Amino acid sequence: MHIFVDVVLASSGGQDIPTAEDPPDSNHSDDIPGRVVEPMEDDHEDGNGTSDVFQFSDNNSSSEEEPFPKRRKVAKKSNRVQWTELEMQEIKKYLGGFLASKITPGKKDCILAISKSKSDGGQLHRRDYTLIVKKVSNMNRK
Repeated sequence: MHIFVDVVLASSGGQDIPTAEDPPDSNHSDDIPGRVVEPMEDDHEDGNGTSDVFQFSDNNSSSEEEPFPKRRKVAKKSNRVQWTELEMQEIKKYLGGFLASKITPGKKDCILAISKSKSDGGQLHRRDYTLIVKKVSNMNRK
């Protein structure tokens, strides 16, 4: 197999130089100016001359590529507890100003409401302050 390389000579003298689309009939390029023919080395054992042959292995047990097996992430179970009517009444009692003004309370406001609920023997102190913030924010949207 041969590779045809076009070389443009500055002193071609206006002669028409052939391109790679029209290779010569013979292996010799002495009669065509500017054309160089280089033999291609055949590195393959089978001698078929194909250069685009790739070897792929299906060795999945190699420890170099994947040292640890891939594990699927398991979804955590949620501990959702439905809001009781007593907790809703306490939210309206302690955080009613935020509901009326449609403003979401901050951490300090929720912790103050939790401490009042605990001192009064209510149920709101069993909730985390972030859940109370979310609940008031959702109540403001409705």
